[in-house]
Parts: sequence; structure tokens; C-alpha cells
Amino acid sequence: WVKRHLHFSRSAIDLASYRASLHYSLPLVLNEIAGAALVSIDRVMLKHMLDDYAAVGIYTVGYALAMQLGVLVNAPMWDAFNPVANRVHGLEGPARVRALKSKVLLPATYACIGVAAAIWAIGSDALQMLSGPSKAASGPVFAWVGTMFALVLLLDLSGYGLLLLKRPKTVTALMLLALAVNIGLNLIWIPAYGYMGAVYATVAGYMTLGVTRCMLCPRDLFQMPERRVLAIAIGSATVFLLAVYFADLSVFHAPWQRVAVAGGLWLSCYVAPVLVLDHRVWRLVTHWRTELTIR
Repeated sequence: WVKRHLHFSRSAIDLASYRASLHYSLPLVLNEIAGAALVSIDRVMLKHMLDDYAAVGIYTVGYALAMQLGVLVNAPMWDAFNPVANRVHGLEGPARVRALKSKVLLPATYACIGVAAAIWAIGSDALQMLSGPSKAASGPVFAWVGTMFALVLLLDLSGYGLLLLKRPKTVTALMLLALAVNIGLNLIWIPAYGYMGAVYATVAGYMTLGVTRCMLCPRDLFQMPERRVLAIAIGSATVFLLAVYFADLSVFHAPWQRVAVAGGLWLSCYVAPVLVLDHRVWRLVTHWRTELTIR
């Protein structure tokens, strides 16, 4: 019955559209493979270059926790931003996409720089608090990689545009470049610095990806955060980091104590100045539903 009523004809296939879809999608398949390699290649190289499973374990614990934090922040943001950006670009053009980016970058800049400063200052202690003192060696890995993931999000937002213009080959080429940078630096830095060499190479690889996306993003789609927003965020983060440094948290023996004190400093030295110096952030907090509506 199904065969009698299901009509199919090869002449009904739009070969031009099919070829166009392959032309767009196949490079992105390679992009995903290269992205997966960028995530995992460090552990493979650590094992073969150091022949030490302990180093691989230390690296993996810190990296995995940082990646989970990155996914927690990135996945909801991109799930919401991508379809809106595509719709706005298709219907209203690049200028409206930049306006959308500017609106999203306001809270994102404060959030990303604030989170990056917090992870840099107390990431090691937070990891020990969550995983126990046996994982203390993974603390610096988490601090470096977690800070990097928080900051790269800003670069990705600012430089988003290549996929809007259907340039998947360029997107894939940049991912392969980041992978090559990571592998090349691993060959140099792992023998010199051990598992921290893999950390530095990972940070360099992802930063290369973020910066090159911004460099190649068409100018009519490129949108950096406002200078005033960057100045307030970086200034407040600097005050917070100096407060943590001079507070000498080493006098507190338990990780949770250091995290609690640093958390109080973060609220008073970063969050409070941001709310006072930029009234738009306070309005976003109190009127977020209307402020984030795309008209």
C-alpha cells in the first residue's frame, strides 16, 4: 500500500539546491571534527610526550570543569542569539545585527569580565571546595582555562558574522588554524612546562580563534563592546583583583572560607561599582524582560 501511494521521482529533486546545501554543510562537518580535536588533542599529546597518566588526570579534571562552566554560559546564549541574528540579518540587514550585538554585549561584557576575574582569583580554591584537596593540582588548569572561556565569548560575539554571510570554508579554516597553533605550541611547551604547557597552548589556540574571527568579520557586522563599558568592567575587575591580592586570603585555611571572603570582595569591588557607574545594568536587572526585547 505504501509503495503504491508514495510517489518519488529523481527529476523532482532540485540538484542545484542539493549541491548548495552540501557546499555549505560539508565544511562545517570538518569544522566540528577540528573543534573536537581542539578539545581533546592536549590529553593525547600529554600522554605520548610525558608518558604520565597523572599529568593527564590533573589536566583533565581542571579542563573538564572549566568546559562545563563554558557550556553552561555559552549554550543558552548561542541558542537564543543565533536564530534572532539570522532572522534580523535576513529581514533588516547588517546594521540591525550590529544593534542587536550592541544590546547583547552590554550585559555580556560585564558578566564575562566579572566571571573571568572571579575565576582567575579564586578558581583554584573553588575547585578544591567542590572536588576536595586531592584535586588541588588541577586548580591552576581550571583558573586559566575557565578565564579563557569567559573572555573568548566576547570575541565570538563581536566577530560573529561569517556564517551569516555563508562562509563556512573560512570558519573551518580558522578552526584548523587554531588547532595547528595548539598542536605546535604543545610540542614546544609541554616538554618545558609539563601539563601547564598544554594549558598555555589551549589558551593560545582559542584566543587565536577568537581574534581571527574578529579580524575577518565583515566591518558592517563587526561590533565591539562600548569603550565605556569595557573601561568600567576592566577597572572594576582590577580593583577586585587588587583587593584579593592585598587581603591575603592565605590566612584562611579552608577553601570555602577563601571563596566566601573573595565572593564578598567581588560583590563589593566589582558588582557594586558596575551597578553605580552604569545605570543601564541596574535597569537590566530590574526590568530585564522589557530591556532585552528586540523591537
